Amino acid sequence: MYSAEFENIKEECTLCKKCAFHEERLNIVFGEGSEGADILFVGDFPRDEDDLKGSPLSGRSGSLFGKFVSLCDLDKAELFITNILKCRPADGVTPDGDHYTACMEHLRSQVRLIKPKIIVCLGEEAAKRMIDPAFSMDRDHGRFIKKGKLFFIATCHPAEAVKSEDKRLVFLSDFQALREGARKGGII
Repeated sequence: MYSAEFENIKEECTLCKKCAFHEERLNIVFGEGSEGADILFVGDFPRDEDDLKGSPLSGRSGSLFGKFVSLCDLDKAELFITNILKCRPADGVTPDGDHYTACMEHLRSQVRLIKPKIIVCLGEEAAKRMIDPAFSMDRDHGRFIKKGKLFFIATCHPAEAVKSEDKRLVFLSDFQALREGARKGGII
């Protein structure tokens, strides 16, 4: 159960028509987890299974994500998982800057209420939108970057890690860096 203010943000997402993606979605994918999470995971956009369930990181990528969360001694109940975009992109459409801009205020509202200490960007697009437009996953993944009062770290999206052994190793390494940074910061 979320606070009334958090539910209001969710309702705003449900009613949003700032881009055409609302026309084909089945569900908004607002996010799930603890409203008071110290660690916020942010992907780029919902995938097909996420849209079906109205839940982020569904299917195989969610299963892999859950395993890595457990392996790294993180408690999934104490995290929050969301995406920048709250609606699945239409088939064959690659989201552009206008799509991300349309949804960014919803994400900012979530961040203001959750007040995380660490934001984990899942995928290069999320990292470019949240950390730095020049972010390179090959160069910058697994490093903590401080912006204002928040720490950011990025790793590949779990959907990529499902498809590639190399990406799974990167994903695990970055989760271990997250765990160590969170421990040093007294978050876990």
